[in-house]
Amino acid sequence: MNVIEKIDFLSDALWASTRIPTFHFRTDLSLVRSNSVWENHLCNFFRFNVGSIIQPDGLKTGTMPILFIDSLFLNWMIQPYRLDRTDIYLVLGPVFETSISGSTFKRQMDIQKMTVSSQINFLKMVKDFPVLSNQQLFHYMAMFHYAIFKHTITYKDLTLKRVQQPTPPNAAFPNLDKFDILPSHGSQAHEKLLLRNVREGNIDYTHPASDILAIQNNTIGILCPGNPLRQAKDSIIVYIALVTRAAVEGGLSMETAYSLSDYYIQKLEMTDSVSDIYELAQDMYDTFVHAVHLIRHQTPYSQSIQFAIEYICKHIYDEIDIDALAKDLGYNTYYMTKLFKKETGTSMKEYILKEKVENAKILLKTTGLDINEVSDSLSFHSSSYFSTAFKKIAGCTPLEYRKQSEES
Repeated sequence: MNVIEKIDFLSDALWASTRIPTFHFRTDLSLVRSNSVWENHLCNFFRFNVGSIIQPDGLKTGTMPILFIDSLFLNWMIQPYRLDRTDIYLVLGPVFETSISGSTFKRQMDIQKMTVSSQINFLKMVKDFPVLSNQQLFHYMAMFHYAIFKHTITYKDLTLKRVQQPTPPNAAFPNLDKFDILPSHGSQAHEKLLLRNVREGNIDYTHPASDILAIQNNTIGILCPGNPLRQAKDSIIVYIALVTRAAVEGGLSMETAYSLSDYYIQKLEMTDSVSDIYELAQDMYDTFVHAVHLIRHQTPYSQSIQFAIEYICKHIYDEIDIDALAKDLGYNTYYMTKLFKKETGTSMKEYILKEKVENAKILLKTTGLDINEVSDSLSFHSSSYFSTAFKKIAGCTPLEYRKQSEES
């Protein structure tokens, strides 16, 4: 068995047992081959991040493995080697060293100023990234290293490289006396009540809209002294962030929650009246509460159908396999689809299609994604099928819907 056969054997075994993909790059970072199902997206992201550690001299063929931590705290293991007179980088990953919540990962993507389309792709990919200690990832790379160089290495031979994360120029605690800071930010009772209503989808809440003003004046504090309009906008942006996070915790999909968040923040920035800002905040709050309510408190179904509906909502951006879903519930596909139709009044396929169109409306209304990107984000087989399905359910084409939304 030659070196390439050994590497390919280990790559297949690693993927089958851990779902960790392998990549082979030339020194100009052009791809030789990989076994990743997310090849294009991951290759582009890796190239963007790793450039700072391989330039200008590159990684030498004889160097020990390198643990690379990128801007999203994803870990990669890199081993330079030589193949047929060509320098190659063997890459394992990405993996997380520890589990990470979707909201934390989304915030990190925001910090990196990733585009909406890139964020959607990563939110679809992230569930496939294994959680693995650096030591275990190194052990896997040590097997590849032995197959290539025929000698063993230890963990102390590993080199760590990371993308520098943004840090404030002065980490010292600021002198608050120089700024207009409230001596007390009051009670968090209003905030806890408001966010609990969102998290539970409680559409019967009775608190007045003035509670939002109480949060702005007491809990959030003074963000922009001397400018009431900017103060109102900044405080409501903070409030939107809190509500968005509570909605995700309540079961609303991250894609839907953050798209709604972006929509209301953009609308907020175009508002020139403080009173209109608070009306918009109330509308935002009502929308999030009702969105969570639809997920958590729909017309009662059997436990199996409720599970199927929740599964569809959580995986609406994926290509949903009805056969696999039925198997997870312990039913055959025929019985499962018949039971779903009996309880909901619609077929499972039609239900999935309707939910995808509803999420497509949010993307069309709140993002700049083109029709092909919206179609791809929701895992439609083609943009023409997406447009046909959208018109059948919404009564207009995706372009017509976007135009109507912009005019309203």
